[in-house]
Amino acid sequence: MALGKPAVQKADLQKHELTPALTHTGTIADYIVKVIPALKAELKKALDELDAARTLAIATNVKFQEALDKAPDTEDGQALRDWARK
Repeated sequence: MALGKPAVQKADLQKHELTPALTHTGTIADYIVKVIPALKAELKKALDELDAARTLAIATNVKFQEALDKAPDTEDGQALRDWARK
């Protein structure tokens, strides 16, 4: 997967912002103190998105199972249940 122009520009910007902090020892601690809360916020946001996706997947699975349970007791209904068990 190739990086698009915006991703490359963002990476260049991040590198540009990080370089001065690494070259001045006095500012490294300040930079770390600023970066850690931002990283924690981004991680929390990503975890919240994953939790929402997991909840949606569970709800979808429950609805699918309910639909299977309501399938008629015909040959077609049994074929559908057999397919779902695979």
